[in-house]
Amino acid sequence: PVAFLMLQEAQPQLVATLNQGASNGASAADPSRTRDGWPGWETRWLCVRGKELGNSLLVACRATMLTKIQMLLWRKRADGRYIDKKCPRRTQRTANSRVLVAAVTLKTPWCGMSMVSVCNCHFHNLTARKLKGFADSHRQFWDELASTIVEHSVRILAGDFNMSLWVVAREMRQRGLQITIAAAFAWAEPGASEAKSDSCGIFLLGPATSTQL
Repeated sequence: PVAFLMLQEAQPQLVATLNQGASNGASAADPSRTRDGWPGWETRWLCVRGKELGNSLLVACRATMLTKIQMLLWRKRADGRYIDKKCPRRTQRTANSRVLVAAVTLKTPWCGMSMVSVCNCHFHNLTARKLKGFADSHRQFWDELASTIVEHSVRILAGDFNMSLWVVAREMRQRGLQITIAAAFAWAEPGASEAKSDSCGIFLLGPATSTQL
């Protein structure tokens, strides 16, 4: 049922798969798998993806719902260096955070909007935790994100924010933005006294009267 996909660490091959849609005869093309008259998994998606090798950010929209998708910004920022303790040789690596902004021109306007800008983020886990040596990068990430949202009139913000998910709204509000959390995934194990949460979330920038599951 979704109109947009905003994925982090998406494999390069996924773009070709989404562009093609379901192949003929695939179970995904089963006409019984529909929702309100929409073909459930037959739809092609038009995509933009981070300009790098390997896994990256990806924004996709149903081809039936748009006339154009355009990348407005791609940023892969070096947050700092760290020692990879999982590597036997304790290799030094660069911690990178990523931001991708795309503009989607819609065939039929939504809520008076014929074009909507979306922002997809992946906050590196070390920077998100503000570990020693990453405090400045942590602050700069929020400064840059707020500026990006204003510059490109972003309406939907989504991403993997790691340990900083629950401070996204606070950080944006401190920088003068109106923001509402629209979706996050939390759960509690049987008998547990505390809830747990995934690190991904979706936010609405600007006015929002309500959200619906």
